[in-house]
Amino acid sequence: RFTGMKPKYILAALLWVGLITFGVWRLMGSVGIHANQERQALAAEKDSKAAVNDFMGSLKAKLQASMQEGGPTHALNVCGDVAQEMTQNYANEKGWYFRRTALRLRNPLNAPDIYEKAWMERTAFGSTAEVPIATYTKAVTNEEYVREYHLMEPIYVAEACLVCHGSSQQIPDEVEDLLAEKYPSDSAIDFKVGEFRGILSIRIPLPDEELGE
Repeated sequence: RFTGMKPKYILAALLWVGLITFGVWRLMGSVGIHANQERQALAAEKDSKAAVNDFMGSLKAKLQASMQEGGPTHALNVCGDVAQEMTQNYANEKGWYFRRTALRLRNPLNAPDIYEKAWMERTAFGSTAEVPIATYTKAVTNEEYVREYHLMEPIYVAEACLVCHGSSQQIPDEVEDLLAEKYPSDSAIDFKVGEFRGILSIRIPLPDEELGE
């Protein structure tokens, strides 16, 4: 088809063909990466929501058992020390960022980062168990330029929580004494049933893909 064409025109035509071919290759690669990223995000969403259900179910069962065995003071230790250990074990076992946090803190170790705090302040605060906020789920790129799937699951105050997080009339004296001893800066009190308490925050690393690899 290049018969009779001058060499410079032949070279230009070949260059255009090469550029078009490269563009198509890049486009197909981008489509493939995007589809794979969508699959990764869906898998991470499934895993993180399963972890939320498993963790919250296990913690609830431990709290109920502790109340029956040792009363409110024993439940306070479970809600604090045991829950802290449970979140750390989940994080270590799965290789995820996995923690509970809130705006009104009991344990300073659970202080939110800027993203968790911003979402709670702007979106979750003021929601209730009767009118809950939707779970935050999004694939993002963090400060280290690592792709990760971030889930923030709202937690609401249940009736059983009031013996540790309710008003001074609802919290037994022995629990108040223990709170003052263990958490002198405690601000996680005076909650009502159904109020927004905090979140369970999970971040799952997602594989980074480069075009052509």
